[in-house]
Amino acid sequence: MVSDQTRPHAKARDEVDAPQPELPQTSMQETARRAVMIERSGKMRAMEQAACRLGISGRSQRVLRVPPRDMGMAVQAMQNVGVSGTVMNIAGTESRPVGQRLAVDPVGPGEPGAA
Repeated sequence: MVSDQTRPHAKARDEVDAPQPELPQTSMQETARRAVMIERSGKMRAMEQAACRLGISGRSQRVLRVPPRDMGMAVQAMQNVGVSGTVMNIAGTESRPVGQRLAVDPVGPGEPGAA
């Protein structure tokens, strides 16, 4: 059998095959005006928590970045929490603006009691 001394590349290849540390599911990046939250889990509760963190960040530009398949859920999560901002896919090629959900008047127009 050939020893590792005659194969200097063998050690480097074995290190590449070693398990890599798992990326965190959520991360926050902040600048002076923008707060960016990356949420990869695909769970509604985690997206609502990320949207809440964006809301309390105090930044004027709030961006929630999610995988493309979760963009609709992320928009819904931001509306549920009441945070306005932008939902983008992780690559940044698609974005959707999110406004705050307005309080709905229980008495609609044209109904008795409407002003």
